[in-house]
Amino acid sequence: MIHYGGFLEGAEKTRALVQGAGADTGVIAGNLETSEGIQQFISDVKQTAPEIDVLINNAGSLVQRANLAEYSDALFDRERYVSRARRSDQNFHG
Repeated sequence: MIHYGGFLEGAEKTRALVQGAGADTGVIAGNLETSEGIQQFISDVKQTAPEIDVLINNAGSLVQRANLAEYSDALFDRERYVSRARRSDQNFHG
């Protein structure tokens, strides 16, 4: 299963590469910027693919692309939240 935030084209390219290597996969959108979005994503994954072996996070710019000089405190906090959420010890099987 390939996760993407808002860049479906990138997820589709990744899916083509994975399928080209012989694996069956799908893509799924998910907003990992909020707790509610994370919970919805987990629910959607369980519904779409209750048994997955690998989840590829294709959301490289989850919040916003910005050079260091443009980073505000609020943007930094959002980036940190998303990073923590991705390391969550929750799993998709329960």
